[in-house]
Amino acid sequence: MDKTVNLEQILKEKNESLYDVLNDIEKFSRNVWKERLLPWFTNHNTDHSKEIIHLLGQILSPLTNYPEFLSEHELFILLCAAYLHDVGMQCLKVSDVTIDSLTPIQYNLIRKRHAEESYNIIMKRVMAIERDDFCIPQSLREDYVYPIALVSKGHSSALFTDVIDSLKSEPLSPMNRPCRGELLTALLMIGDELDLHNKRVEFFDTAKFTLSTFSKLQWYKHHFVDHVTVQNGTIAITLKFPNDAESYRHLFKAWIEEKLTEQIERVNPSLREATNGLLSISKDISIKMTTDGSGKVERDLPPDVLEMLVAMQCKEKTPTDTSYECGVRTIFPTPSSIFTGRETELHDF
Repeated sequence: MDKTVNLEQILKEKNESLYDVLNDIEKFSRNVWKERLLPWFTNHNTDHSKEIIHLLGQILSPLTNYPEFLSEHELFILLCAAYLHDVGMQCLKVSDVTIDSLTPIQYNLIRKRHAEESYNIIMKRVMAIERDDFCIPQSLREDYVYPIALVSKGHSSALFTDVIDSLKSEPLSPMNRPCRGELLTALLMIGDELDLHNKRVEFFDTAKFTLSTFSKLQWYKHHFVDHVTVQNGTIAITLKFPNDAESYRHLFKAWIEEKLTEQIERVNPSLREATNGLLSISKDISIKMTTDGSGKVERDLPPDVLEMLVAMQCKEKTPTDTSYECGVRTIFPTPSSIFTGRETELHDF
């Protein structure tokens, strides 16, 4: 039985004013993602945020009838961070390099630093705004800006520990109310990691650009995921493969299991500590492998992707090599209306 609590509805019932501001944040997110500027990465738009919120509703379900459930302020911060944590992916600024001069390595730098950039974008709600900056809705009260920015920043594996340490040394108290920032950061991280699903990739988009081997590997990982659910702290995943997938189906299973286990170990101490031991994610992950009979999963794995997958499992190569991470564009996108950029350079672009 699906045990999912509707977190946005709960916020509306707890505090309708905060719910209205959340709607403004969602609208802002949709404007930011009206056009994906880095389409060779898996989808990080508002639909991704919505799926994270859905998964968080499953993760938090065991706390529903306990005082350890999120307060209205905590819930608002978590939901806003779910909508804003990836906006840095839409900020194509690398020093003083013009948009049309960005190289694949610089695009990869944007991906790597996007959590930090999301933090900067959110924090500019309380700072001087440059004319080419994103504009976070003014309905968001300043007391919430730093907590949302910090929780958003912490979804990055590279930044998670530093954010948790910062929250422990300086606890959050928006609107003079206690806030379990470590719990919110851990929740966002695991919710983000769990959004593995074939709806995050649209292969017909690849007619506009050439995917690198590393990018293709990420796309196929999502392509083969048919279902993800979290019930009572246990993750269950269904993978669906083409008929001739014996050479790689177990490799994908092992890769997904390894990465999830790593993140579970990272977040569980914060989940347990902040909820008096009531909330945690089991490392006993249920992954079911099936064969597609509908023709939906029609793409077999390309040889170069299989080679990289095998190498990763053998630890001969790592997926952090920059030569693997960048999709190489053949058609560049038009900047979205939310990213105005520098006017002269945009005209040239």
